[in-house]
Amino acid sequence: MVDERLAWAREKGLEIENEPQEWPYTPGYYAGFFHDPDGIKLEVVYVPERSEMSTTPPPDQPGTTTSAPPTTSGPTGTTGTTGVPWLGSMPDAARLPIPGNAEFALYLVSLVLAWLVCWFTDSLNANNWFTFFTVITAIYILSRGIAKASRVLEQ
Repeated sequence: MVDERLAWAREKGLEIENEPQEWPYTPGYYAGFFHDPDGIKLEVVYVPERSEMSTTPPPDQPGTTTSAPPTTSGPTGTTGTTGVPWLGSMPDAARLPIPGNAEFALYLVSLVLAWLVCWFTDSLNANNWFTFFTVITAIYILSRGIAKASRVLEQ
């Protein structure tokens, strides 16, 4: 799978930083790196113990069927599931959300709301906002630590 994805990236003219190889992080960790058109470094990785946790059965198992994802036309006429031209028809499994986005958005919204409340009321001042900022930041960092620990324990 890693070789396939990096071959696809090479076909699209993307910069390959490292060819696929086994890395010493954990036994069987096989990965390669490339840069998207915006220069963001991406990794395509295969880790055997994580691959066993996949909810999508491999296509070669008897009694299972797989269907191709629907394709849509992107703005430049390329086909793919995302409408992003350079992604082409990259499978959905290759585009995973970044963990913690929702928590970070909630964190920012709560800080902005607290700032607005302190701005518009006469009874609250910058010290109150700073105290709220300190407490909510500590809670946010603690929640991210718990989320990270739970992911580590799942492995």
